[in-house]
Amino acid sequence: MNHQSGDIKIIKQIDAYIKGQLSDKETEELWISLLKNQEHLDYLETELAVKSILEEKQGRTGGRENDKVSELQKSWKWIAAAASVAILVIAINFFKLDGSQPLADQTIDSINMTNNLAAPMVMRSQKSELTGADSLMNVGFQAALSGNIARAVRMYEDVTRQYEDAPVAARAHLNIGIIKYNNGEFKPASRAFQQTLSIVEDDKVLQEKAYWYLGNAYVNIDSLEQAREAIQKAYALDGTYRKPAFRLLRKLDYELGNIDFNSIEEGMNQN
Repeated sequence: MNHQSGDIKIIKQIDAYIKGQLSDKETEELWISLLKNQEHLDYLETELAVKSILEEKQGRTGGRENDKVSELQKSWKWIAAAASVAILVIAINFFKLDGSQPLADQTIDSINMTNNLAAPMVMRSQKSELTGADSLMNVGFQAALSGNIARAVRMYEDVTRQYEDAPVAARAHLNIGIIKYNNGEFKPASRAFQQTLSIVEDDKVLQEKAYWYLGNAYVNIDSLEQAREAIQKAYALDGTYRKPAFRLLRKLDYELGNIDFNSIEEGMNQN
């Protein structure tokens, strides 16, 4: 080991640990430091091995420290320390890998219309009578899937005008937002998703979609604080988008300075 100042400090702590001179708290802190540096951990193992050989030659048992290590490794404190360090290392590596990409490149490219356009409240296959709003939604859906985007938008806009505050208007606004998002019109898309959220009441699935798409739209227009708020709400709904929302939240926190992994890593390296 190249004994620099930080290494010398750790070596002294290891020596004190082997001699049984550290408190439980100091021992836990030492192990957290050791987990961050494999070279230091190797040094401890070497010291314990040498000490064991010397004690055997002198007729003493050499297993006390190894038992102590084993007990600590099995304790919940050891597991918690190991897990926290592992998570931190994974997080740092994750942001290093993604750090070179613009944040907007890490949002959804496009929204699958077949799977995500909101359907009419009543479908043709159901026995209930279709309303005028349902008919417009059906026509818009068919137009969107056939590639007649302009007609689809007109149908959905008719719904929002004729049924302004009805639940079906929330669904129409969502569909307009999806189409605008796919066209790269992120500001109009964000307005449409906001309209959805201002009307929607008890439809959790629709809410989650609107918040998730709204957050992605905000990222693309560099409104990161608003994006984080929307993505946080999508995450809190604990539905389909929970995992991607968590990933994007952490990236947003990094961009907004809520998480400074560089300073954390420097602290780790100094231990």
